[in-house]
Amino acid sequence: GSSISCTAQLALKASNANVSIIGVKNSDGTYPVLDFSAFRSAYIGKATTDSEVGIRISGSNYTIKNLIIQKAPDNGIQIKGSSAGNNTIENCMVRYNNDAGVQITGGAYNNAVENIYSYRNCDVYTLGSNADGFAVKLSAGPEEVTSASEFQNSKNTFVNCYSWENSDDGWDSFDYPSS
Repeated sequence: GSSISCTAQLALKASNANVSIIGVKNSDGTYPVLDFSAFRSAYIGKATTDSEVGIRISGSNYTIKNLIIQKAPDNGIQIKGSSAGNNTIENCMVRYNNDAGVQITGGAYNNAVENIYSYRNCDVYTLGSNADGFAVKLSAGPEEVTSASEFQNSKNTFVNCYSWENSDDGWDSFDYPSS
């Protein structure tokens, strides 16, 4: 189908899940839309938290691919926590969300983000603050890296990712650990 109405958060929290959510291209060349409009309607004019993120990944080994994620009450996609590693977000559009399009935070490590378009995300509750295209911030990655091999396995990478017309920054790395 072309659009799936999401009335609640998709919470992906298992460790070593090895789960892939992959959209199949429609005959007109478009990809399926995960539309969180129905979920967002309860939060108009209210502050939101991690509970209102569209897709929240706090586990490991998930793949999100070939989807359009839109109109979440908070981040479109959030990867958060020290157990959130080795996830892949690929070939997606993340748009019209009420905070950052894609956020990696809170110790999340070794996540690959490839071929993502993140645009027109706007946090209306904060008058436009916070809504970045891509936010790798607030302690993304491990707190401390003590060796070269740990560093190599702790990176969050972005390849061919594009951001425009977001109400705050295109890219935000506020409070990213110095290591």
